[in-house]
Amino acid sequence: MLLSHLFDGGVLIVRLHEGLDVGTRGAAVWEFETLLGSYRPRTVVMELPPAAGAAVVSTVLRAERLCRAAGASLAVVARHLSEAQGALRSHGLEVHATASQAIQSVAGGDPDARDAAAA
Repeated sequence: MLLSHLFDGGVLIVRLHEGLDVGTRGAAVWEFETLLGSYRPRTVVMELPPAAGAAVVSTVLRAERLCRAAGASLAVVARHLSEAQGALRSHGLEVHATASQAIQSVAGGDPDARDAAAA
């Protein structure tokens, strides 16, 4: 299993698991795309594993493009400092310490997403 997820109040929270590498990122993106199509969330929060390398960055950037095409907002959570944070920030993605901070940053005026952040 490359990722796990939770869907609550219009927010899809996806956790990328350890071991995501160049050979498995395509499968992870496919799993993510399936979740995005199934749930049709307004907001997606992607939580990075502690050891987030280039394959994780690539996966997140692809997920961001898929979210944009689907009309969903993407926020990224990384609890550990890593090179991935700098790489994602250089691509214009904000990286947060917690899921609730991430949801609040993209939810704006969406009360359902704010409720999910409070839960």
